[in-house]
Amino acid sequence: MNRLEKKSSLHYSTIADITLDITKKDQLSLTIPYSKINNNSDGDAIEISITESFIGFFWTHDQCAEGLSNQILEILKKKGISLQNCREQGYKGASVMSGVYGGVQKRTSDKQPSAICVHCVAHNLNNVINDAVNRAPEVGDFSLFNKTFLHFSGLKLTDEICLAV
Repeated sequence: MNRLEKKSSLHYSTIADITLDITKKDQLSLTIPYSKINNNSDGDAIEISITESFIGFFWTHDQCAEGLSNQILEILKKKGISLQNCREQGYKGASVMSGVYGGVQKRTSDKQPSAICVHCVAHNLNNVINDAVNRAPEVGDFSLFNKTFLHFSGLKLTDEICLAV
């Protein structure tokens, strides 16, 4: 979102997620969908479009709701994006992000009540696809293998064990 787009944008949303990178460190990804208003020479709106800007990946050292909320708000502040124009927050279902009593969405809503929280639809679609695929018996075998791999990849000794083999 460049300076001109910030001026012509009426409202925006935040979409945030946390994932482990290949080095097993947590990263926060932040995307800002926003409405962009194009005006004619008289200043009248002639076109409104929805645009999405990927803000970036950010290392996160504090995975609690307060730490993540502060990090998101600090990123927005550094980018010159006012929280006052935020109208929606999009997260997956993890309570640390979308929790109504102490999650990131609650903390953000306390500062900007107009920023409602919407569960990430893409995650719902992913759940449907996973459920459909997991009905195939062959997938069950692969799933067991994958879960075993993920279990051992989370252990600190795994890298040393793999190198020894």
